[in-house]
Amino acid sequence: MLHFFCNKSTLKQSDETVQTTAIIDRKARFGLNKIIKIMALLSLIGAYATSYFVRVNESMVAIKHNFPNGEITSVGSTPPAFKISSPGHPEADRLLVIGRTNGWGGPLETATVIGKAGKIEDVLVLGHKETPTFYKSLVSQRFFKQFSEKTLSAPLRIGEDVDAVGGATVSSKAFAKAARQGAHWAGRHEYGLKIEERPEQWQIGAKEVVLLVLYAVVLLGAIKKFSGLRKIVLLFSLGFIGFYMNSPISVSNFAAILLGYFPSVYEQPFWWLLVVGTLLLTVVYGRNLYCSWICPFGALQELLTLMGGVRLRLSKKIIRAANSSVYFFFWLALMIAFLTSNPALAAYEPFATLFGFKGSGVQWYLVSVAVIGSFLIPRFWCRFFCPAGAFLGQVLKLKKTVVQKIQTGVSHFAR
Repeated sequence: MLHFFCNKSTLKQSDETVQTTAIIDRKARFGLNKIIKIMALLSLIGAYATSYFVRVNESMVAIKHNFPNGEITSVGSTPPAFKISSPGHPEADRLLVIGRTNGWGGPLETATVIGKAGKIEDVLVLGHKETPTFYKSLVSQRFFKQFSEKTLSAPLRIGEDVDAVGGATVSSKAFAKAARQGAHWAGRHEYGLKIEERPEQWQIGAKEVVLLVLYAVVLLGAIKKFSGLRKIVLLFSLGFIGFYMNSPISVSNFAAILLGYFPSVYEQPFWWLLVVGTLLLTVVYGRNLYCSWICPFGALQELLTLMGGVRLRLSKKIIRAANSSVYFFFWLALMIAFLTSNPALAAYEPFATLFGFKGSGVQWYLVSVAVIGSFLIPRFWCRFFCPAGAFLGQVLKLKKTVVQKIQTGVSHFAR
C-alpha cells in the first residue's frame, strides 16, 4: 500500500514537471515570436526609410542610355524637357519631354521624343512599376509604335487614335496619358499650338457597377449567413475578376498603398473600388470577406479540391508551419517592394499567369504547385503562400487593437 502511494505521488510530481516544462516552452516560444515580430517590423521600417531617402535619377540614366552620343540640355522643368543635340548633325536634333502618371502598379515615366518636323518619333519608357507580364504584353504587341508620326495636337487617347492592349488596358491608358502630357506640352510651348486639355471625367462603366453589386450580394450573404450563396458568388468572381478582368487583389496593391502610389480615381475607379473597397469592407464589417467570398483564386482552389476528392488532414505542427510561412512570404514581399520602391516586383502570386495565360517558366511552376497542392489540401495557396490574406489579417488585428485602446480610454475617462 505504501508503495502504491509512493508511485502515485511520484506520478503526480512527474505530471506537474511535464506541465511546468510545457508552460516554460510556451513562454519561450512566445518570447521568441515577439522578438521575431519586432525584428521583422524594424527591418520593414528600415527598408521603407531607405527607399524614401535614397533616390536615383532614373530618368537621366535612361535618357543617356538611349542617346549616348547626344548633348543633353535642359529646356524646361515642369514637365522636364530636354534638347538632344548631335554635334555636326543639326537635322538629327530632337526635343524630349517627360510625362509622369500612375498606372495599376504605381508611378511611371515616359519620354516623348519629337523630331525636327514637329511630329512624335518615339515614346520611350524611362521607368514604371507595372506588373512585368502586362508591360511585356505592351512591348510585344508594339503598343508604343502607335505614337510614331502622330502630330503634337493629336488626342493620344485610348479608343480614339490609340488602341489598348487586351489584358493590359489600365497600363495602356496610363502610358498613353504620360505620352500625351509630353506631346501636348511641346505643342503649346515649343510650336505655339493651341491645344486644350480635356478635364478629367469619371470613367465609371459596367465593370464598376458589377463590382458594387457584387459587394452588396456578399454583404447580404455574410449577414444572413447564406452559405450556398457564397459558392455562387465565388464562381461568378472566378469568371469576372479572374478571367475577364484578370485583377485579383495582390500584395503589390497593398504595397503600392503603403508607398503612396495611388492611380487617378477618375481614370481607374475599378482599382479604387476593388483595392480600397476591400480594405474598407474588411475594417467596417470586421471580417476578411474578400478571401472567403470574393477571391477568384480561392474559388479555383475550392473547385480543384472538390474535383480531387482528397482532403489531407494536416497536423498542428504543419498548420503552425504554414502560418509562419505565409507571414514570412508576406514580410519578404514587402521588403522587396520597399527596397526597390516597386510594388510589382513583390507580386510573386501566379494570378496574372493563370488568369491571363502569360508568364515566365518560374511563374508557370508556381501555378503548377498551387494547382497540384489544391487537389490535395483545401485552400492550399491561401494556407501556405498568400500574402494578401496575411495583410488583411493584420488589418483586422490593428483594428481590434485600436478599438480596444479606444474602449479602454473611454472607460478610464468615464471613471
